[in-house]
Amino acid sequence: MIRVGRRLLPELPPTSRCKLCLAPSGTVLARLARLVGRRRGRAAAPLCRRCLRTVAPGCEREVSILFADVRGSTALAERLTATAFSDAMRGFYARATGIVERFDGTMDKFIGDGVVALFLGDDAVDHTRRAIDAAHALVASMDGDREARPWPPVAVGVHTGTAWLGLIPGPHGTDDLTALGDSVNVAAHLCAAAGAGEVAISSETWNAAGVPQTIASRSLRLKRRRRPIAARFSGALAQSCLAVGDGESKSLRYLP
Repeated sequence: MIRVGRRLLPELPPTSRCKLCLAPSGTVLARLARLVGRRRGRAAAPLCRRCLRTVAPGCEREVSILFADVRGSTALAERLTATAFSDAMRGFYARATGIVERFDGTMDKFIGDGVVALFLGDDAVDHTRRAIDAAHALVASMDGDREARPWPPVAVGVHTGTAWLGLIPGPHGTDDLTALGDSVNVAAHLCAAAGAGEVAISSETWNAAGVPQTIASRSLRLKRRRRPIAARFSGALAQSCLAVGDGESKSLRYLP
């Protein structure tokens, strides 16, 4: 029964499970989680109690980091009223949050005109692919509705590496999950190097995802970093990486 339960966990809705071990948090689903030794934690972080005990003091883990930034926000704010600019940014935050959750990621923080999201798990192939697909879905989503609504253009950077993962005090007495370290900075630099409507993916992420090298790699000299980093750049219409490599298209449900 326990083995069956563990096989079923990845098939549950993303919002109903722990972001690290996939433990469910719903009423009936929570009973299944208890069978495999997992319960939902009390913190704001989307983790079960067991994973919270691991993460609470802070630990180093491999994580895929997505950094998305609105391009031309200064010019946009100059053209729009304060209320209209606020509506545009809130629309971007809401859309980014929805897409990140759809791909089983968790929002880390909102930084001015940008967002940072984390993709966690013990399977590097899985969380890197989810991060790549979420990046392309976000760019495509913001670009696809431009005729119906003037969405601002977005650039995205994705990097996979070791980061300090832990809980920090939130604004409402809860503990929020966050990642710190050089890997987060690399994702931010990749986002800055990407153009509007473009996704910059580090070679670390691309290689860990195990997808074909269909896009040429470019060497980037990132600001205030001694060593260059190799990255691949793709647009909103890039094929989902989950549809590549095993002869079976599994990713159509992820595409916008």
